[in-house]
Amino acid sequence: MDGPAKVTGEAAYTIDITLPNMLYGKLLRSPYPHAKILSIDTARRQSFREVIAIITGKTLLAQMGPVAALRELADQQALATDKVRFIGDPVAAVAATTKRSPRRLWI
Repeated sequence: MDGPAKVTGEAAYTIDITLPNMLYGKLLRSPYPHAKILSIDTARRQSFREVIAIITGKTLLAQMGPVAALRELADQQALATDKVRFIGDPVAAVAATTKRSPRRLWI
């Protein structure tokens, strides 16, 4: 039924929706298959006026305690704390008022 709207580009997808005071989120993912996290410096990124919050695995663990995982995924953490175990393992998350290139936020 919605085929013509999708094919012509008239259909609205979730990514097309913008709301007042909306925040955008991005994850920093590991480029390494197995590595120790020595430190994550968020100070420079927090100085961007668009950045509302940055959270790392350690800050998440400190705020939510050891039960920072879903029950069915109890052996996994939302953000890696001390080491990454696969390429793409999330290590930090940022919430900002505008979209920016991930490289600009993390380099």
